[in-house]
Amino acid sequence: MLLFSNRVKVILEEESPPRPLWPAWLIYKPIKRWLARLTKAVNKPWRTRRWSGTASQLNLIDYCLGNPGRYSSKGRRHWFKVAEKLVELSEHQQGKQDDDKEKPTSPLRFIFHGLKEVAKKLEEKAADPYSSNKKEIMEVCNCRGERVLEQHKDDIVEIVGIETFTSVVLDSVEREFDKSLLLWHIATDLCLGPPEVQGPVTENASWLKPIGLILSEYMLYLLIKQPDMLSATAGIGLLPYRDTCEEARRFFGSMEEWIHGHVDAREMLLTVNTSQKPATVKGDRSKSVLFDAVILAKALRDLKDEELMWKVVTGVWGEMLSFAAAKCRGSTHVGRLSRGGELITLVWLLMAHMGLGDMYQIQEGDAKAKLIVHDQ
Repeated sequence: MLLFSNRVKVILEEESPPRPLWPAWLIYKPIKRWLARLTKAVNKPWRTRRWSGTASQLNLIDYCLGNPGRYSSKGRRHWFKVAEKLVELSEHQQGKQDDDKEKPTSPLRFIFHGLKEVAKKLEEKAADPYSSNKKEIMEVCNCRGERVLEQHKDDIVEIVGIETFTSVVLDSVEREFDKSLLLWHIATDLCLGPPEVQGPVTENASWLKPIGLILSEYMLYLLIKQPDMLSATAGIGLLPYRDTCEEARRFFGSMEEWIHGHVDAREMLLTVNTSQKPATVKGDRSKSVLFDAVILAKALRDLKDEELMWKVVTGVWGEMLSFAAAKCRGSTHVGRLSRGGELITLVWLLMAHMGLGDMYQIQEGDAKAKLIVHDQ
C-alpha cells in the first residue's frame, strides 16, 4: 500500500536525486525510475478499483433519429476533465476570467458546491432549538427541482407569468420521477437551440450549459441502461420512454424531407403548435411526454435570459441526481463501487459525508451515533 500510493508516486517523480557520489547517483536513478514506472502501471485508469472520471451518456433525440451506433451497450462515455478544458478554452477565447471565485466547471464539483451550501444552511438551522434537523434533511433529500424553482420563482414569474410557472415548470418536477426525467432531458436538449434573443454568452452560462447537458444525458443513461440505480425512484418503468421514442420516430419520419440531423430535429420540434395540451389531443392512452417537453422547453426559452435558463436547468438536474442518489439502495451503490463506481455513487458518498440523507441518524437518548442504512 505504501509503495504504490499516490504520495510515493509524487515523491519518486519530483524528488531530485542525491549528488554526493557519482556511483550512488548512478544506482539510485534507475531504481527511482523503475519504481515510478511500476507505480504508474499499478494506477492505470483502466483498473476498475477506482472511478474512471467518466459518465456514460445517452441522448433520446439522437437515438430516435436512427443513430444507435453512436452508443455502445454501456452508452457514450464523457470525460469530465475534457469538459473542464473545453469550458476553460471557451472562457479564455471570450476574454472572461474570474480569479476571485472558483467556478465548478465539472458536474461533480457542481454537485459538491450545491450540497455544501445545503449542508451549511442546515447547520445554521440546527442551532435553532425549535428546528427539526431530521425533517429539514428529509425535505432536502426529497427535492427534485422544487428548491431551485422556488429560488428563482420571482424572476420566472415576472417573465412568463404565474400560470405558466405553476402549470408547466413546477408541474414538470411534481410528476412521476421517470416522466420528470424524460421531460427535462428533452427540454434540456431543445434549450441548446438558437436563443430567442441573440447576444453574447454570459460567463455563467458558458460553464452551466455543458454541465446541464452532461447530467441530462447521464440521468437518461441510468434510467435505460442501469435501471437498478433508479429502481426506488422510477414509476412504471420504461413505458413512458418507449412511448416517447415511438412518438418521436413518427414525428421525425413525417418530417424526413426537412430533418437531416440533430439540429434540424431540434428546430422542427420547437416549431410545433403547442397551444393545446398533448393529453387533450391524443388522450391518456399514450405515456409519451415528447410534446409536454416541447412546452416546457418553450417556457424556459421564453425567459430570454440564457444565464437564468441554464441556472434553472442545471440546478434541477443537480437536485434530481441527488434525489436519485439518496433513494438508491445502499447495496446497489456498494455493488457499483466494487466495479469502479458511478457518478451517482460518488454523490451518495458525498451526501453521507455531509450528513445528508437518512443514512446517518443520531437518535434521541443514544449515547453514541448509530449508523442506520435503509435498504429501500
